[in-house]
Amino acid sequence: MSRGWLRTAALAFLLAASCSDSSPVAATQIFVLVDLSKTWLNPGQQERNRNALTETMAGIVQAANDSSVDQPIEVQERAIGSGSLERLLLCHVRLKSTIAPIASSAPNEVNNTRKLASYLNGDSCNGKVLGLPPEQDTEISSALLSVGDWPGRGAKRRILLVLSDFLEETDAPSELPADMTGFEVLLIYRPVSADFAMPASMRIRMDEWRQLMTERHAKVEKVPDTALSRQLIADYLIKGIGK
Repeated sequence: MSRGWLRTAALAFLLAASCSDSSPVAATQIFVLVDLSKTWLNPGQQERNRNALTETMAGIVQAANDSSVDQPIEVQERAIGSGSLERLLLCHVRLKSTIAPIASSAPNEVNNTRKLASYLNGDSCNGKVLGLPPEQDTEISSALLSVGDWPGRGAKRRILLVLSDFLEETDAPSELPADMTGFEVLLIYRPVSADFAMPASMRIRMDEWRQLMTERHAKVEKVPDTALSRQLIADYLIKGIGK
């Protein structure tokens, strides 16, 4: 079975799923890509991973309280692992705040940031990720391609937060999306043990990923996960880093 056929089938499924909700495309789309490789998601890094995911989601919630971040806000958590392109979302929620305390009837939609925080850091989202076993492959390009395929016409902002060691571990790497115009990308990187023996390797790897996305017209920033905080994420979502 060809990867092209699988990509077509996966895209058709995602489009059908998105069309089942009559709501228009969210004004702000936030995609959180999480590395499920043995070098990132492993028992020895459990607390570090928990902190990284908690701070990332808390930063999203903090930014969602800022009037400069347009609603509706859609947040998706996606896997970087085996078969990244064909995978279902790890979790998916949409925030559309309302003044009246009326529960939304739309699937996966919440109407205030308290509910958003509860969902993102609960068992349906971050808790699910932390409970997954490490995977053999790390298909970063496929994960990025799956985001590029997601319907985005009409969105004001499309933001990618990628938590990974950025080691592409696969026998059949995909091409990146041909055009990433409109994407704002924050690469949140973590070195692997081999990088400490060759300190330049992490920098070279990150520069290569940044160049690949920049050539496709994305706006790309990078930061080590040791510097990650909810305030950093909120600042990035509200005003961007380096602006």
